[in-house]
Amino acid sequence: MRDKPKEFGGNIPWTRIEDIEGKYLNDSLLQQYVSEETINQMNLKIIPKDSLIVSTSATFGVVAIVTQDLITNQTFIGLVPKDKETLNYWYIFFHSGESRRYMKLESAGSTIFYITRESFEKMPIMVPSKNEMYKLGTYFDNLDNLITLHQRLYI
Repeated sequence: MRDKPKEFGGNIPWTRIEDIEGKYLNDSLLQQYVSEETINQMNLKIIPKDSLIVSTSATFGVVAIVTQDLITNQTFIGLVPKDKETLNYWYIFFHSGESRRYMKLESAGSTIFYITRESFEKMPIMVPSKNEMYKLGTYFDNLDNLITLHQRLYI
């Protein structure tokens, strides 16, 4: 939905790309929340906890892991992995230059570029075994944590 709710109130965060600060999307930084009634009136889809959101408009490749049920605007496509243990792998995949290049090549628009859901769903993806996905996701998650730790030491 392009339009944001007319009124805020409730307990489900209304989030935007500006709310993403790093790997996780935890809450609405502007403290904007919607109610179940607003969700029903606007026919919004709740993106559940332990999902991914991927930006598909303007700024391609902004990816975050959702840490609580939330609502986003049309800038994102929400992805719910079949296996929660592969979440870190999917985060790395959609954060990669390969997926960003695909989205840019498949995008349309004159001032603000976007990729349609249909084009997004046709993105070629090599899917390793679940065990490999888990190992790769864990490896890169540990690497991210190590980098963050070193950055904190030098700030």
